Amino acid sequence: MSVLQISAAAPTRQSPDRASEGQSLVRATELKTAHVVEPLGIDTFRPRFRWLLESSERGQLQSAYQVLVATSLEKLEAGIGNKWDSGKVRSDNSVEVFYGAGGIASGERAYWKVRIWDGKGKISAYSIPSSFEMGLLKTSAWKGQWIAAPKGLAAPMSRRALTVHGPVRRARLYICRLGYYELSINGQKIGDRVLDPATTYYHNDQPFKLGSRVLYATYDVTAALRAGENAIGVMLGNGWYSSELDPAGLRQAYGDRPRFILQMDVELANGRMLQMISDVAWKTSPSPISYNDLFNGEMYDARLEQPGWNAPGFNDAAWERGLRGRAVKRGADFGAAAAGSRDGDLARRESDHAKSAGRRRIADLRLRPTL
Repeated sequence: MSVLQISAAAPTRQSPDRASEGQSLVRATELKTAHVVEPLGIDTFRPRFRWLLESSERGQLQSAYQVLVATSLEKLEAGIGNKWDSGKVRSDNSVEVFYGAGGIASGERAYWKVRIWDGKGKISAYSIPSSFEMGLLKTSAWKGQWIAAPKGLAAPMSRRALTVHGPVRRARLYICRLGYYELSINGQKIGDRVLDPATTYYHNDQPFKLGSRVLYATYDVTAALRAGENAIGVMLGNGWYSSELDPAGLRQAYGDRPRFILQMDVELANGRMLQMISDVAWKTSPSPISYNDLFNGEMYDARLEQPGWNAPGFNDAAWERGLRGRAVKRGADFGAAAAGSRDGDLARRESDHAKSAGRRRIADLRLRPTL
């Protein structure tokens, strides 16, 4: 059922065509995809659209609609729906309207607009265009490795320097963690969220089948990068996944330490593509947080601060290499990340650290995005 509101809200991007004589005074506004305004990182092959109806007159309703989806704003404004043209669909529905075509790739951005027919059969102008962007839809789209720090570090810091050869046109960063994380680029925190992504059930330990998954986040980091030297920093915390080695632990942890997987896809102004992933080339070090636990809080030792650790030019020669660790079961279903990573590197490089005991495997772990 369509939702009608009576207002004269000003458009935000570009005004739709003015209603001509004989054209409906009803128009579609507040377009959303997957319940979000212009979302990044959705992972369904059939995104769902929704819009509200706006009119200066009462008693208006929708009797049909047409949705256009295009690969560029220019094509959309020209009335070309080269991804999908629904044609005229006789329906009063304006909620959960499914995308009706295929061929959407990981990371692809698409633009859409809609027009409606009112109860008298008059057609409206097209809405202001909206957009949506896909996440990483298949296992093969994830190129990074799950990496961790040596065991015993409460909240390890990891960093990686990179050089960007020219202005950045577009950059997306995808990150998932087991535990908690805080992400930064060139010394600045990315995003305004905390305790993100949300906690999920990490593995199956119930007498009934329970598919396990972890969530990942997508960030637009175009403005955070610059031509020349850059640095990415990630600080990890235990969260629900792992815990401190307290004698009187209040819960049983899923794993022995936090870890993360990351991928950043960058398009330069000259069309060249650049990709940065999490791998053993990352460097890791203890952080000033010497203890962190969901129930007992954290301890912070300011004497251990390393100013500029997440900024370009920092000397990380004394930092250790990241350790590659298994986080998913090989052969997991659609959406699994980094299938086939091995424990070998992690185990072989722990000779100077305490060996893990009673480590529990994570089976059928899948990645899903958070918006």
